[in-house]
Amino acid sequence: MAVVLAATYPEMFAAVGVHSAPPYRSASSPTNAILAMRGRTTAPPMVAVAPMPPMIIFQGTSDGTVDSENAQRIADQWLATHAGTTTGGAVGKPRTRATDPARPATARSRRGYLVSRWSLPRGRSGLEVWLVSGLGHAWSGGSSGQSFSDHRGPRASTTMWRFFSKHRAVPVAAPAASSRAG
Repeated sequence: MAVVLAATYPEMFAAVGVHSAPPYRSASSPTNAILAMRGRTTAPPMVAVAPMPPMIIFQGTSDGTVDSENAQRIADQWLATHAGTTTGGAVGKPRTRATDPARPATARSRRGYLVSRWSLPRGRSGLEVWLVSGLGHAWSGGSSGQSFSDHRGPRASTTMWRFFSKHRAVPVAAPAASSRAG
């Protein structure tokens, strides 16, 4: 849902966080949604009236429900909305950083990850993609013992909060009230 809102109402959000999702408009039915989550559909080209807001994406490399390739597919959509726009500005190549999983690998060791970051003009953070090694269909860095939560991954909630705190919402003009003659 976060990707849908970012694509359709970009002016309403200072930043958006996505965890384990398919790209915008990659599905049009429940059956199609399953295929989209597995990376087996093609999303139509992005036609945006405005660039998507800054976005952070988390995805596990071992997710059997939402294929990890979807993270890059969402990133490609975000990049497409920023290509050649005067308001979004061109973004260059990403800076990447990788960490290895803790050794020896145990049920308590931390997961490794690859993070790619694209910057907007003037050095503002624009897009971050976090691919967490070995993470299944679970919230990265969640509480141990909880369903769909993996305490071994980097803390998605904390990382997203840090990303969000770098961005401020731009006030949106309220719609004009219509007057009715009574």
